[in-house]
Amino acid sequence: MAIYAFSFIIFGFLVDTPTEIMRGLYQIIKEPGLLITDYIAIGGIGATFINAGLLMLISIFILYKLKINISGVSIAAVFLMAGFALFGKNLFNVWLIIIGVFLYAKMQKDKFSKYIYIALFGTSMAPTITEIMFSINQPMLIRIFLSIFIGLSIGFILPPLSGFGAPVII
Repeated sequence: MAIYAFSFIIFGFLVDTPTEIMRGLYQIIKEPGLLITDYIAIGGIGATFINAGLLMLISIFILYKLKINISGVSIAAVFLMAGFALFGKNLFNVWLIIIGVFLYAKMQKDKFSKYIYIALFGTSMAPTITEIMFSINQPMLIRIFLSIFIGLSIGFILPPLSGFGAPVII
């Protein structure tokens, strides 16, 4: 999986200059991310593929640091991170949800590794954060506060909403 992620990054540098890539990543990060936002149209093909490759590597790194055995679910989570990084997730908007799930795990006195897949799959809600940050008509301080609050809240409520650990009633 890491080779695949690095191939995205290498491809990004082959098709665009570092200056275009940095400009493109900035454009991608500040784009609100309505439903489906084509990051190639927003930031260019190089920045888009580097965004996807880096999110893949970050996901792999998190799984590695948590000592998660690679399984079908791991592969699905990593590849969904890459796929959605082409049109909604970016290096900015995924963190608050992941941190929210982490905080939930700490509150439950559980290991974060127990909830990692909820965190990774839950980042599908990440465009909500950039939508609030860059689209609503409020002062910047309010937008920052709302983005942080809503991002952390999404991450915090995903584990109980997912029914994780709930008893099965037959």
